[in-house]
Amino acid sequence: MKKILPLIIVGILVLSGFGVAAVTSSKATMDNHPPDAPFIDGEKGVIIGVEFDYYFNATDPDGDNVSYYIDWGDTNAEETAFHASGEEVAVSHTYDFTGDIVISARAKDIHGLVGPEGCYIPEWKWRNNKQSAQQSSTGSSISQNTMCSISSAENIEDNVELWDALSNIENDPPNTPEIYGPTTFEIGVEYVFYFVTTDPNGDNVSYYIDWDDGTNDLFGPIISGEEIATTHAFYEKRDYLIEAKAIDHPYGAESDWGYLLLRWKSKNRIINNTIFMNFLEQFPILNRLLYLINC
Repeated sequence: MKKILPLIIVGILVLSGFGVAAVTSSKATMDNHPPDAPFIDGEKGVIIGVEFDYYFNATDPDGDNVSYYIDWGDTNAEETAFHASGEEVAVSHTYDFTGDIVISARAKDIHGLVGPEGCYIPEWKWRNNKQSAQQSSTGSSISQNTMCSISSAENIEDNVELWDALSNIENDPPNTPEIYGPTTFEIGVEYVFYFVTTDPNGDNVSYYIDWDDGTNDLFGPIISGEEIATTHAFYEKRDYLIEAKAIDHPYGAESDWGYLLLRWKSKNRIINNTIFMNFLEQFPILNRLLYLINC
């Protein structure tokens, strides 16, 4: 009788529906499949500082709702709320630097299964005084949507681990750029200036140049250690402090500022002495301090 009683209780539970629910839940977990790789679309031309919408769409083989893990390619990442399978989800983002950006995303179903990664490569549009917003960079000339080579994770814990590994790659910023060019100028004359730096990790770099006259330029990305040359003219009777920093790609790490003090030729100052100017060129920080004192 003692052996029969438990069998009777189990039979009652199964017939009442409790056992069926438990079996069904277990079966659903066993038969669950991860979502497909998301299809990503959005603005083809990206401008620094301007917010754009990007669209993510993934289907789940079992029809489960999905959320999206999005890596924007600029050290920022986020997770969306859950949406219906196959529903297009719009997410906005703003980039504060330019270069080799790859937007990647994975979809996760309500059971925690994460699918393979989808990728999207936007083009770039410069916004500065020498290039119109209609020009794209030389770095990424096409937009594409493709499946990445990284395999899917089995569950949410594995995905977070993989996510952290991708987002925390060790990277060093570029070295401070060196600036070469004249140290005195005449009004309205175009002068050539040279900028060069290296990246400790061998990453490509872009150069952001502030001419101290309300204009700036952005060049690159180019190979680490490769010198760039550009021309500029000045139109006010004063001194200028040209500043430049380097940005590596695709991580976006920024260097310290490099400086070049440019003095108006017509000023009759002792500081314009050639020997002293050559001395100042060896100590850019002292050069900058003298400039600030004289402003």
